[in-house]
Amino acid sequence: MRHFFRVICFLVTFCGSFRSTSALPATPEIEEAYPSYDYGIDRSLFVKRQASNFYVTTGIQTGSGPDGSTPLRLEVRDLENDPTTWTLYILGLDLLQYTPQTEMLSWYQITGIHGRPFVTFDNVPPLSRNRQNGYCSHVSILFPTWHRPYLALYEQVLYGIIQQIAQQYPAGPTRDQYVAAAKNFRIPYWDWAAVPPSGESVLPASVAGSPFVVVDGPAGSQTIANPLWSYQFKPLDPSQLPDPPFNKFPQTLRYPTTNDSSAISQNNLVAQQLDNNSPSFRSRLYNLFTNYHDYTTFSNEAWIQNNAPSNYDSIESVHDQIHGLVGSGGQMSFIDYSAFDPIFWLHHAMIDRCFAMWQVLNPDSYVVPEPAKYNTYTESAGQIEDMNTPLQPFHTDTSGHFWTSESVRNTETFGYAYPETVENNGVDVTNQVIVAINTLYGPAANSPARPKVRSLEKRQSKDLNSPNLSTEWIANIQVQKYALNAPFFIHIFLGPFNPDPFSWSFDPNLAGTQAIFVKAASSIPASCNCDLDKMVAATIPLTDSLKKHIASGALRSLNVSDVTPFLTDNLSYRISLTNDMAVRNEDVPSLKVSIVSVDVETPQTDSELPVWKEAYEHINLISDKFYAIVAGVGPGTGRSVAVRFSEAYPVVLLARSPESYKDVVAEINKGGRKAIGITADATDEFALKSAFETIEKEFPDLKLAAAIYNVRPNSRPSRKPFLELTPADLDTSLKGNIHGLFNFGQSVVPLLLESVESSPHPPTLLVTGATASIRGSKLWSVIAAGKSGQRILTQSLAREFGPQGVHVAHAIIDGGIDVPDASHYPRNDETPKGKISPYAIAESYWFLHTQHKSAFTQEIDLRPFVEKF
Repeated sequence: MRHFFRVICFLVTFCGSFRSTSALPATPEIEEAYPSYDYGIDRSLFVKRQASNFYVTTGIQTGSGPDGSTPLRLEVRDLENDPTTWTLYILGLDLLQYTPQTEMLSWYQITGIHGRPFVTFDNVPPLSRNRQNGYCSHVSILFPTWHRPYLALYEQVLYGIIQQIAQQYPAGPTRDQYVAAAKNFRIPYWDWAAVPPSGESVLPASVAGSPFVVVDGPAGSQTIANPLWSYQFKPLDPSQLPDPPFNKFPQTLRYPTTNDSSAISQNNLVAQQLDNNSPSFRSRLYNLFTNYHDYTTFSNEAWIQNNAPSNYDSIESVHDQIHGLVGSGGQMSFIDYSAFDPIFWLHHAMIDRCFAMWQVLNPDSYVVPEPAKYNTYTESAGQIEDMNTPLQPFHTDTSGHFWTSESVRNTETFGYAYPETVENNGVDVTNQVIVAINTLYGPAANSPARPKVRSLEKRQSKDLNSPNLSTEWIANIQVQKYALNAPFFIHIFLGPFNPDPFSWSFDPNLAGTQAIFVKAASSIPASCNCDLDKMVAATIPLTDSLKKHIASGALRSLNVSDVTPFLTDNLSYRISLTNDMAVRNEDVPSLKVSIVSVDVETPQTDSELPVWKEAYEHINLISDKFYAIVAGVGPGTGRSVAVRFSEAYPVVLLARSPESYKDVVAEINKGGRKAIGITADATDEFALKSAFETIEKEFPDLKLAAAIYNVRPNSRPSRKPFLELTPADLDTSLKGNIHGLFNFGQSVVPLLLESVESSPHPPTLLVTGATASIRGSKLWSVIAAGKSGQRILTQSLAREFGPQGVHVAHAIIDGGIDVPDASHYPRNDETPKGKISPYAIAESYWFLHTQHKSAFTQEIDLRPFVEKF
């Protein structure tokens, strides 16, 4: 069933509607196609072709930075402040993008190394079974190191083109100016974590502000297509890019409006969701720099079972967050297609910068042997990767040798550094990196989401003898990477949020959105020998969001005693696909969200980093203190309720036959949650007593949080004229509806009473009723007798135990339920959604369970919108 859902989700992602723009107006995008720069000469003169069997990746070994140091890769906005170098950069990108796709050193083939079109680059062939992969390493110990020579190759080719362009300027001072600038050129990075300049978005205007740009090139000023806006395929070849909608998109797109060739980018919405997630980027990066000192954990997102609760994140997980939010259904959302988008290179230069800065702080931790998790073009899952694994297809010489993690350890090997890592005039590089980390990403960063952080930290300290001790709160996430066989988002909220999934990444109560970054479905053939159920991990920092609630008066402090109940009442998560289609939480059963706190010694100067103490897990959205029980489990309501409550608690499923519960138990447990099934008839008090003895053995330290009586007596044969009924028919209805509830209630109510003081939500007893609970009708006499008696019994329990803190509620299911065994009962003239969704019933039951005790609902009616009543 799960694999069927995976395929459906993939098809919906690409064949369904894309994100609506009704809530936020799209930035006007001019439809006119803008040209490449016209130099007035044959463009083929600029094309550099391979001169030997192998192209040697050297990086750039010319030029000099400040005071003769290594040339710097600058932040993209800083590079833009140098008009001469910026002009060369734009012209270089333009020329590279217009290099024929058949050329090995074209934009198409260089970017294609990462994924599609799955063709051999530089004579480095695939393993026979791995042709449906790119060369790139993800969820791998090699993730940071493989991308370093990849960037160096791209930078090297772009640098060569820029040298030629500079020589095209008229001889004299102008040419000299451009030649000098070209000599020191290095690719820029995009710092998506730093606070942007006042009035600007995290997403630079140079990248996303306009599809055209005016550039002053060697042949004068011309208006050309902005090469940072998109890449135009020349031509689009659906046989090489077969996945919809990318087999229809003639250019790269971000947040596309449709799934056909008329689609345009919605960079304005990309910018808004990046800005809304900006505090999350900043906090995650600061936490990685200051608390992650082991390369294996830092380098990639594979979930490591024995990791400390404070070490679930990685540079790859943060990297995925950017990919997902920028792509939002466009090429950046998929591993196989992402490198075609020009923003990929700005993003990955930033990832390499973070890696280089982390290396300065942790020089003794590096690549250790680990098995590959997934296939690449040249490696198979299970193969041991280590420091000497070839980083293919990047050659070190014309003899066919490759770069390795050991040989790419230093950025200066490829002729570049970053402003924070450059060694210049005896500067203390470690101190230089620490100051930059604190200034750009730490509490001192001038962010609206971090007001007066230092004073807050001191005031909210839990130890009066340690005034510099603060508490960090983090949501840990683990989930199967290919849970849906499509990219998806996990949104963490603190407080109420708009139910429309379109709004989730823009919601003011969003703490952060994690993106799951995957390959396209066509890249995962059935013959793949990798484990598609592999878990990945990530985090969403909560401290900034909690401080906003402190500022509003909703939360008193960051102390555990204040935050834990606040999170219990206000924290929730939702899942959506990249087209804004919501995915039910229960349809991703592998997803686990837990909340941890860590005491942190805050630095006293910008030259110090915080010291993280031991982490404590406080809330697991799969509770380790309470359980729920569902009596009466079938393919409809019982299953849906069990799955919904398993998101929060281990669940016990009671049924008369194992056939009723075994598949549901297996489904829940396979997703990493906890469920047990017990065979028991609720009408048999001795069988029920034995069942609760088994529960006590299985969950000796857990208390009961919720009990659902969903038993349906076998009284369908009693639906017949009154004069044809027998006393046995009446007994069947009364026994299942009233005697069974009586026995069940006597078993669970004492347990619920024990949970009143400690349960995260009011302990709850819910009873499933029906239309017959409130009125009799022809042919339903004995069924109505049992259901109405059950309703009165439930009301009596509510009046007796409600004042004691136990929420007892009755649900009238007034309509047909959309379950397999009801498919032969047409309802409401087959009106779409004319039957009640069992998932909707489960959500309503969860709503009843989580109601505040000041506003209990004692009875609820559920019916389709077209049902008569």
